[in-house]
Amino acid sequence: AMKKRAINGIKIMHSLPAIKLQTMKPKLTKYCEERPLLLGNVGMGARLSTYYRKLTPTDTTAMTLRNEGGPWIGVPVPLEPTEDSPFIGDIRPGNMQSCLETNMYRSPIFHHKAAAVDFLLVRSAKGKLSLRRIDSIHVVGQQVQMDPSDRRNLSG
Repeated sequence: AMKKRAINGIKIMHSLPAIKLQTMKPKLTKYCEERPLLLGNVGMGARLSTYYRKLTPTDTTAMTLRNEGGPWIGVPVPLEPTEDSPFIGDIRPGNMQSCLETNMYRSPIFHHKAAAVDFLLVRSAKGKLSLRRIDSIHVVGQQVQMDPSDRRNLSG
């Protein structure tokens, strides 16, 4: 049996067989930068978060995003109306922006619809080939280096 546990809302799988593209639904991302400055090594994860700028200080929309938005919402993070944006650009009140976050960087992501003829060819360690359907692709925008003092930093 596969053991799962969660740390800061991130599900962690404890067995290598649990991480197989033959049995999981792939979530593909592509960096828009030709040579991203910071890339994780094999086995390092990234958290999917969605920042929502509140309309008013009492706005609770961010807490319902995960139920309504589907699998690409990740962890909802509310931003106060006057709080600084975690990105180079701003998030307008009532709007949201999804991103990939690691302890090294935060990058906004943008949804792109995959063509019906796009598939992912997966080869197992034993050489078995299988085709996986690609439902969507997300483009990863410009990386913003994480500030160790940022309250949203993943280590805290």
